[in-house]
Amino acid sequence: MKTAIKQIVVIGIVAIITFSMDACSNGSTKSKTLVSIAVTTEPTQTSYKIGEDFDLAGMVVTATYDDGSSVPVTDYTTDADDSFDSDTVGVKTITVSYNGKVTSFEVTVVKTLESIAVTTQPVKTIYILGETFDPTGMVVTATYDDGSLVPVADYTTDADDSFDSDTVGVKTITVSYNDKEASFEVTVVKTLEGIAVTTQPVKTIYILGETFDPTGMVVTAYYDDDSSESVTGYTISFDSGTAGTKTVTVSYNGKETTLEVTVQQQEKFSITFNKIADAAPNIEGPTIYLHGREGKPTEEALELEDPEQYDSNSIKWYVTGTTITGSGGTFTLKSSDYTRIGDYFLTVEVKKNGIPYNQTITFTVAP
Repeated sequence: MKTAIKQIVVIGIVAIITFSMDACSNGSTKSKTLVSIAVTTEPTQTSYKIGEDFDLAGMVVTATYDDGSSVPVTDYTTDADDSFDSDTVGVKTITVSYNGKVTSFEVTVVKTLESIAVTTQPVKTIYILGETFDPTGMVVTATYDDGSLVPVADYTTDADDSFDSDTVGVKTITVSYNDKEASFEVTVVKTLEGIAVTTQPVKTIYILGETFDPTGMVVTAYYDDDSSESVTGYTISFDSGTAGTKTVTVSYNGKETTLEVTVQQQEKFSITFNKIADAAPNIEGPTIYLHGREGKPTEEALELEDPEQYDSNSIKWYVTGTTITGSGGTFTLKSSDYTRIGDYFLTVEVKKNGIPYNQTITFTVAP
């Protein structure tokens, strides 16, 4: 009996051991299946500049299996050598492969801002005292490392601090965009309120046809900041075509003032004859100048009083010692007719009712 019981126990133990070994054998041969992979941590660097190399540092790829388990893997591959082109900007897709499974992630190649410039000045670059800065019309252009030029709008300026329109002068405005700066200049000017001739010109008497001579004249400009200064860029309007008191208009930057000068007829010498031929005394005549200077004529006109009283074609003029002659009621002395300076004698001969008369005067040719 005891022997039978022992046999039953041994058989039971063997059966248990056999079942356990089968169970273990069946569990060790069954493998899990890879379902997918994913980039669960992106690389540290996902934004690249033009020309930079791709860098996987920091990236974690995780494999997921059919039993629900997930395991980080390292022996994956990427197509970065083909898909990552850092010579052009834009989004680049990198594909990751592991044991027949693929996933992807994106990185970006961006252009780098190298500088900015004010490529078009504002419409308004001249300000008067008290005006505020106006950037209307200004164009700011960004230059990137790929050679591209892009107008930008979200720049800032330091005009609130640097633009002081309470004082005149050149003001520098700084423009900022993404840590880059450029600058340009505007000018604050005082407003011209009026001008005046504060010192009269040396010459205030003119002969018909002469042009205005501003020598010695001082024109002063007056501004809204109570300052004043003498100016020279003025223009003159003057008509010497007729004799009389003439108004000269001085203009400067939209403001005007006036002064008065006198325009006279050219002086004429009147000759009266005595009845006694050759008995009339010499009368000092005019002076003419070889080189015209201030108020010094190069010619003078002489006329007879009432030339109509003399016989027709009887009036003759001549300068002693020269071939200079003339006829009629007037005779003009011209310095260009003479080669030396000094005194000359001018004689005029007439006939009245057949009776001859003459008169001689002295005139001077001066240097």
